[in-house]
Amino acid sequence: MEEKTTAYTLVTDPDDLPGIATALEAAEAVGTDTETTSLSPRDGRARLLQLALPEQTFVVDLFEVGDISPLKGALEEGPVKVFHNAKFDYAFLKELHGISVAPVFDTMLAAQVLDGGRQGTAYGLDAVAERYLDEAPDKSEQRSDWSRELTARQLEYAARDAAVLLPLREKLLEALEAEDLVRVSKIEFAAVSSIAEMELAGVKLDVGRWKELEKTVRKRRDEAAVALEAHFPEPEGVLPLEGLGPRLNLNSPQQITDAFRSIGVELADTKVWTLLKVDHPAAKDLLRYRELQKKLGTYLETYPKFIHPKTGRIHASFLQCRVPTGRLACIAEGSPVDAPRDLLRYPTGIPIEKLREGDYVYSFDSDGIPKPRRILRTLRQGRKKVLKLVWRGGANTSYLGEMKATPDHLVRLASGAYKRMDELQPGDKLTWMRRSVSDDYAWLRWAGMESITVREHKHLVRGETVHHKDGNKLNNSPDNLEGMPRGEHSKLHPRPPVFKDCPYSEEELASMLSRGIARAAKIYPHDYNTLRRWASLYGIEVADMRRRRFHHVENHHVVAVLDEGEEVETYDLSIEGTPNFVVNEVCVHNCANPNIQQIPHEEEFRRCFVAEEGHTFVIADYSQIELRILAEVSGDPAFVEAFRKGEDLHSLTAATMYGVPMEEVTKDQRSDAKRINFGLMYGRGAKSLSAQLGTDEARGRQLIDEYFANYPKVQRFLQRTANRATRDRTLRTLAGRVRKFGNDPVEDDRGAMRREAMNYPIQGCVLGATRVFEKSRGYVPIRSLAGQAVSVWDGGRFSGATVVPSGKKRLVQVLLKGGHRIECSPDHKFLVRHNNGGEAWKTAGEIRSQERVVLADRMGKWELDLCLTPASPGRAWNANTADLNEIGTREELGEWLGRVASDGGVSERQINLLVAEHEEVLLPKLLSLTRRLGHVTHRTRVTEHQPQRLHHLTLSCTGLALQMKDMRIKERIPDVAWRSRSVLCGYLRGLFDGDGTVHPDGPVLTFGRGGKHIEWAREVQEALLLLGIRSRIGIYETRVNVRVMKKDVPLFCSEVGFMNPIKQGKAEAVVASSYKGKGGGSDAYGRAQKVESIQVMDEWVEMYDVVNSETERFAANGVVTHNSSADIAKLALAYMRRDLEGLDARLVNSIHDEFVVECREDLADEVSEKMRGAMTRAGERILEKVPVEVEVTVSREWTK
Repeated sequence: MEEKTTAYTLVTDPDDLPGIATALEAAEAVGTDTETTSLSPRDGRARLLQLALPEQTFVVDLFEVGDISPLKGALEEGPVKVFHNAKFDYAFLKELHGISVAPVFDTMLAAQVLDGGRQGTAYGLDAVAERYLDEAPDKSEQRSDWSRELTARQLEYAARDAAVLLPLREKLLEALEAEDLVRVSKIEFAAVSSIAEMELAGVKLDVGRWKELEKTVRKRRDEAAVALEAHFPEPEGVLPLEGLGPRLNLNSPQQITDAFRSIGVELADTKVWTLLKVDHPAAKDLLRYRELQKKLGTYLETYPKFIHPKTGRIHASFLQCRVPTGRLACIAEGSPVDAPRDLLRYPTGIPIEKLREGDYVYSFDSDGIPKPRRILRTLRQGRKKVLKLVWRGGANTSYLGEMKATPDHLVRLASGAYKRMDELQPGDKLTWMRRSVSDDYAWLRWAGMESITVREHKHLVRGETVHHKDGNKLNNSPDNLEGMPRGEHSKLHPRPPVFKDCPYSEEELASMLSRGIARAAKIYPHDYNTLRRWASLYGIEVADMRRRRFHHVENHHVVAVLDEGEEVETYDLSIEGTPNFVVNEVCVHNCANPNIQQIPHEEEFRRCFVAEEGHTFVIADYSQIELRILAEVSGDPAFVEAFRKGEDLHSLTAATMYGVPMEEVTKDQRSDAKRINFGLMYGRGAKSLSAQLGTDEARGRQLIDEYFANYPKVQRFLQRTANRATRDRTLRTLAGRVRKFGNDPVEDDRGAMRREAMNYPIQGCVLGATRVFEKSRGYVPIRSLAGQAVSVWDGGRFSGATVVPSGKKRLVQVLLKGGHRIECSPDHKFLVRHNNGGEAWKTAGEIRSQERVVLADRMGKWELDLCLTPASPGRAWNANTADLNEIGTREELGEWLGRVASDGGVSERQINLLVAEHEEVLLPKLLSLTRRLGHVTHRTRVTEHQPQRLHHLTLSCTGLALQMKDMRIKERIPDVAWRSRSVLCGYLRGLFDGDGTVHPDGPVLTFGRGGKHIEWAREVQEALLLLGIRSRIGIYETRVNVRVMKKDVPLFCSEVGFMNPIKQGKAEAVVASSYKGKGGGSDAYGRAQKVESIQVMDEWVEMYDVVNSETERFAANGVVTHNSSADIAKLALAYMRRDLEGLDARLVNSIHDEFVVECREDLADEVSEKMRGAMTRAGERILEKVPVEVEVTVSREWTK
């Protein structure tokens, strides 16, 4: 396929950033990528930031620009930022530049969501682009050196990676919409920031306590080994020798099988389920030994090595979307690792288990050259299943080799890309390095895209003659090599003078050959072989003698990857600077960060993770959330009622199954019931359940039958789910997430199905005239945004989303006590606040009169382009042009429009303003503002019936008059006011000043009677709410009033107020209400209004919805509403991150439904309540029938 080129602009001047920010803010989406000098922001820097728009791509050199704060606004809000593996780029931008990117679209996560949990599929950008765009970006520059001066090829690669993300997003969006997975993908995107920040935060390990635990567990392991061996007879003819270790290899399945046979127990295999069914204490002792050995090898011996030297904390990896990366990739014990070494001692390589921190191994750099790199950590990973890679050697030889690693270990291809072991195909070309011995020296030979041969000692020590200290030329260990001038080396190895035929001295010849023999042969009158012979006689080594290039080379390539069911001890290395090393001639990737989610659940392990001095952990955990979800989706009345009553479900299940009162249930009976509750939910059958309970299979079947007899709806739900998965090979959760299965007709994945079965509320919609605040357009009717990606105000923040038409739906009118009105579908959800301060989502059909609906929080500042064009010339000679942009400041424009709307008028050709005698203090300002638009006729009128002076200001301009009529200035708030906070504040000030007054309870704005005035009043109410000011509408026979609530009068005076200083003084004199309602409960209600009425109309109208918003809600007409549901845990992550913002508190761990936050000790109570509130809200978004319970603990240690 022909490689495409991408036009780009390289940015090295920080003065260019504001212009780029402006361009980004006008875009719908921005392809975003970074190039970095390391895989972690703790160890490297971000070199490039690529920002792709449809017409141009900016490549920002961060080394040159430095401060990118001018881009902060556009990156933290504004358009959708499209990444591939957003978590990686987010971490660098957050850690190094303080930028929290939002909103995000991640093409990697989108592809994973579409694949529905299928494993083994590649999700690199090249693979995803090839699947969806039929083009595969060249990734060969990905691992090049980004710290040096950049090449044109690197810059082109960087620009192309960002540019391809925009069309890729479009294709993925189409696929997500077709699969009805857009909402699910947004859930994943919203979790990116929380997960990335968790990894950045890290967690502290008490190394001393951990080491003590290691000693304890090792002692237990040794005691378990002795106890296990005691079951087996002594081998005949063998004397026990104290101190020589166990007689059996307890990790050998064959020896264990033979040992059990010696005591009359036949084992089909040594798997866990087989041993659980064996009625012999040796089986239990073997299981205990294995458990302790795993804890020792996988965790206790390895985790301290993960502590980062800069932060002193362990930075774990947290995964999304069921992608199989939770395990650490590993290399089999005994695998030879290539390192600078003594070939006489280690001819094929140093066994991986013998390597230590600080040792050097060969690692390929970004140019494809193997260089010695220091080992930062050696990691023993425990026993794991491994695959065997069989490869065939290249470089003009033909031989077979093998390398064993876990299925998820990455192997480097000849192109420089990496591929999992279980994804390698026969014929795949590999990056390799091997050795040979010639002329008493060790030679290295390697190949990726080319082949190179070099003497090893000259490769390790450049620019000097190399001396082998021990005289062994095959020992190239770093401590055995010493560089020295050639003269000094010659003294150590004197040679007889046999240079009769060379006309040059040694110094002269060395100078001639300083740039190579081939170059010297072109300059001097000697051929190549003669110069080479003279150099050899003098012992001069030059580049041509130590490096040869072969242009026609056959790479090492894959013959087969075999799964022989082998489980062995495994190890891995963490390498300084470069992410790979060489195992038995093949280049592999080095280790990943640990997954703390796999830490053993025992208290003695968890309490080793501690908070920093002066800080503490707040640990919050959902109570039995999986069973609550099962109760919700199955609808089993006994399940649901148990949770509603707050009963212990495990004790209830035990009492029902064993036929005893709950108070008489024993500890063992409850434990059995707990295993059954969770076991059946995760799809266990009689065989595995009986093994876990330590009983026979018949008893296991009996217990299952009794269980389902008591909970019949649970049984029906599980059966329906399993049948659907078997029949359709896919399963959808109630939240819309899809799980796709393979073609194995006996596959039983009900456990995974259960875990994903969460409730999916029906989408609700609002009327097209309903206004929402869109960041780049202002406060506009929702129908004007249909089909567009937007950033909407959700009542507390801006949230990236999409507006979609929902078709015709039945109309419901929800009217609140203050006059707020929402017209929506029956299933549209509102955020309802209870009298205890708790919140829940309810549909319009579920809300009852007197319940309180949450109002949106006040908006911050917004100033958009006013989109005002100059009015066309009128007929009047003195009003040829009139441009509202020239009237003055935005607030002055608003004040003038407000005065025209209240005490003015618009005819076909003129605009009139009236100023009464008691308002004459305003006359100079209004006269000045109006004269900026053209010639003004000023008349004063006094009559018998109106003895007070009335000033008439008349501006003649047909164009401006028509413009004002198009605004419907006397019927509604003009659109220009919704686009600027300053204009809106000025407009309300002018409106209240002309038609408003100040009552003892606060300002009141009065309109005429009739329908249009009611709608105008509602717009004013919404406008005040955008500013955080609550009001109430009163509808009377002769007028319509908007009354500012007494409690918000001070805010009104500071944000809006009156133009007339006399009215302003009266308003400021109003004392804000301190009334707390009956029982003092209004503090709990906060910004919430009672529902007055809900009317279901016999009318079906076109409606619209805001979907896929990051916060899953939006503010419509100033009321917070709901648009979709999401997974409980990820919703809780997003909620907690938002609620904890601004506090000295950070999320450091998340395991299933448990969350750990580290905060200052004095903030523990506040953080506890915020976590409990966030998790409760997330749970209540999903569980409508079953209550949610959150348990919170505060401790300096990670405890249960």
